[in-house]
Amino acid sequence: MAAPAESNFQIRVSLMDSEPLIWRRVRLSGETTLEELHRVIQVVMDWENYHMHRFVASDRVYGVDEDFIPDPQSERSVTLREVIPQPQDHLLYEYDFGDGWEHEILVEELLAPEEGVRYRVCVEGEYAAPPEDCGGIPGYYMMLEAIEDEENPDHEEMLEWIGGDFDRSRSTWTGSTGGWNLSAKTQAKLIGTAGCSLTAARRTQCQSAPRGIRLRGRRRCRK
Repeated sequence: MAAPAESNFQIRVSLMDSEPLIWRRVRLSGETTLEELHRVIQVVMDWENYHMHRFVASDRVYGVDEDFIPDPQSERSVTLREVIPQPQDHLLYEYDFGDGWEHEILVEELLAPEEGVRYRVCVEGEYAAPPEDCGGIPGYYMMLEAIEDEENPDHEEMLEWIGGDFDRSRSTWTGSTGGWNLSAKTQAKLIGTAGCSLTAARRTQCQSAPRGIRLRGRRRCRK
């Protein structure tokens, strides 16, 4: 059964197998396409859109890259209201098929529209998302162990690769007055066409990753 036409969606985006759970609560229009949802997830989870992705709902796969996803249904023409219309409905969002970052997208509730309220807003969340190309969940926790333990033999190398500091308790969003309204700059980023090519600086970072991360990151860096 489809959601009422006027409904907006409150969803929770959770990075699966993270402990403690890394998550964001987002409010969106029910007319948001899965392509637009992909862009929203990239922003609120602080991913950098360097890799391929797909959505999976029941037995259907939604994506944009037919070379790597067999028989996908286009995510550009399918909306939240059509795919996960009711509270407690959920779908899978997988980003970076090498690292395998899997996110559960859960519909928490349907919201009646309120005058003057914008519905592309992140209202709550906990914990920083992992950095790109760190080797998935296992590699992420190996990285944390190394940077948090000065006696770890990989401590200095990992700190250099991560840029000198990483606070996993930090969340990307620092909104006030009970909400994380996306800035005009971020809105433009979500609306615009996101590219997947790497800058020269980012390619250098991939190639200079510590052993155990480097092989994963270099293989998937897209030229």
